Amino acid sequence: MQRHRTSRRVFLKGSGALVVAISFAGSLSTLAEAAPDARVDTSLGPPDPTHLDTWLNVSGDGSITAFTSKVELGQGNQTALTQIVAEELDVPFAQVTLVMGDTARSAHELGTSGSATIHDAGSNLRQAAAEARKTLVDLASKQLNVPAESLTVRNGVVSKADGTGKLSYAELIGDKQFNVELKALTTPDGLLIPFTTALSGAAKPKDPSQYTIVGTSVPRVDIPLKVTGQFTYMQDVRVPGMLHGRVVRPTGIRSKLIGIGSFEPPVPGAQVLTKGDFVGVVAEQEWDAIRAQTALQVAWSEWNGLPDMSDVWSVIRGTDGTAREVKNTGDVEAALSSAATTVSATYQTPFEMHASIGPSCAVADVRGDQATIWSGTQDPHGVRADVAKLLDIPAANVHVMNVEASGCYGHNGADLVTLDAALMSQLTGKPVRVQFMRHDEHGWEPKGPAMVQDFRGGLDADGNVVAYSHVAWIPPHFDGVYLTGELIGKQIGFPLPGNLPNWGTDLIYDWPNVSISENDILNAVVTAANWDTRPSPQTGTRATGVSTGRGVAMVNYEGTRVAEVAEIEVNRSTGNIRVTRFTVAHDCGQMINPKAVQAQIESNVIQATSRTLKEEVIFDQSNVTSLDWRSYPILTYPEVPQVDTVLINRPDKPSTGAGEPSTCPVAAAISNAVFDATGIRLRTLPFRPAQVLAAFAAAGSA
Repeated sequence: MQRHRTSRRVFLKGSGALVVAISFAGSLSTLAEAAPDARVDTSLGPPDPTHLDTWLNVSGDGSITAFTSKVELGQGNQTALTQIVAEELDVPFAQVTLVMGDTARSAHELGTSGSATIHDAGSNLRQAAAEARKTLVDLASKQLNVPAESLTVRNGVVSKADGTGKLSYAELIGDKQFNVELKALTTPDGLLIPFTTALSGAAKPKDPSQYTIVGTSVPRVDIPLKVTGQFTYMQDVRVPGMLHGRVVRPTGIRSKLIGIGSFEPPVPGAQVLTKGDFVGVVAEQEWDAIRAQTALQVAWSEWNGLPDMSDVWSVIRGTDGTAREVKNTGDVEAALSSAATTVSATYQTPFEMHASIGPSCAVADVRGDQATIWSGTQDPHGVRADVAKLLDIPAANVHVMNVEASGCYGHNGADLVTLDAALMSQLTGKPVRVQFMRHDEHGWEPKGPAMVQDFRGGLDADGNVVAYSHVAWIPPHFDGVYLTGELIGKQIGFPLPGNLPNWGTDLIYDWPNVSISENDILNAVVTAANWDTRPSPQTGTRATGVSTGRGVAMVNYEGTRVAEVAEIEVNRSTGNIRVTRFTVAHDCGQMINPKAVQAQIESNVIQATSRTLKEEVIFDQSNVTSLDWRSYPILTYPEVPQVDTVLINRPDKPSTGAGEPSTCPVAAAISNAVFDATGIRLRTLPFRPAQVLAAFAAAGSA
């Protein structure tokens, strides 16, 4: 398959280290000039995962380009995956360029989620690179007329054991195809099966004992340009001839369009776009589009269909759902009835926002039955299918390119804004850039779902756990169509019942009688989406203190084991909780880049602390009302706790992921620390001062 060559890396010197900018980390002018050439050549067909050339190639100057559909979300995936390729090929790290999230240039892997990038994409790229190395050594063996096993490779040069007969990778195959077949486990639509070693071949990857690049803290390639303000985020992308767009949303979640008036005050040059109940505005200048969004007079039907969301957990319990048994061993009810001691507790979490600091943005260029998309999506191939359905064009004619946007934990507004841009471009016949305002992001991004979880446990006379019961009420973690499609009468996204995860099964203890079940809420009015991790049953310890305390929590998340200690201060007069320090022990198997893992853990803990102490979506009867940072507060810099990490590296074990697991125990650790400090149990998030004072009052009157 012919591929467009990527430009060579942009080299920067800083602090004595060589740092590399890859993928779309170029200038705005470079992106603008390249945009017209980004259209899909549909005659080439989709990249075939069984072709080695789909995964990497070697140019005539010796530089190596590797391809993955996974994307960078600010977690360091770009650097870690590049390390894996460089390691297996025995080339310097700086010699490898990684192209991420381009549907025309990468095989179809699952979107970047579930802490699975290093496990899935890493194993695929490791196998592809090992296969390429074997192929190159075999080529050198034929040219040098010596056995392949007698050859050595160093810095991309194959040579005899005595150092003679040197042949570089570029000399062996530069600008040519490998023409090597691999085996790939795929679904019928070409998706490489996630959470498996999907790619295989004749080559055997290196033994971890031979690693010199993997396992080291290679400086992240994206940081220098980000720190110096030169990085091109999705919000910075411009293409020639584009218009700026904004969407005019309904007043209520299910409101219908009645009529459209004029711009008051007038906005010269602004244009109104409509299709079904979808209303948008475009203009040549962004400020005009912003003014037009608020100036356009639009009449919507009244809709007040939300239940009383002040007690959202009663709403969830009372909403029809489907009971589903997740795990059942032994006889829980019999064990509980004969237990010496029984305990029970209910834990409640509210709707939460992904609340990305940078509002979601996308650019679309739709011309006839062809579409070129620049998006901050986590799942370029998924968005390609959604755009095709939205626009009624073949998916093969849609080219989606990821450009890094604001980082996120879970499914934020990136895909929604991409569909908005695609529809508006089709309606205008011109490229359209759409960026959400803060009220768009907070109001219409899919929300982290509220949940209710009931726990019961039984102990024998010696204090051993003999029974454990966990019943959860959980909205699906993407429960329906995207708003853009819904407004024009199309079901685009994941139709109900949606994504129903088996949560709560990764217990860290082996108990004899266990029952775990879920009530999957299938008709929630509020659109929910994947939200990083979930609360887990935890353990706690006690320490001394009046206003200070420590709490311990542990989790086993998809094979990653995490233990955390939270240290907190509670102001008994104000109810304010301050988390001063977290200590985290983290075992995710083989670590590719320890420094990146440490940074990921720190960000997980900080963000989860914010969720625990502050975050909650507020509604009225029609819609979300927490539309800014005052009504949806998040942790501020002075409130950020110190995070100390203890990294457990096991290079002989598979990488099990670091993107999400350290988020899981945070709320439990803080709750246990509050109990240690005050004797008060907090089981409903968030732990805002009013809730804490109410708990004190309830305890005092009990």
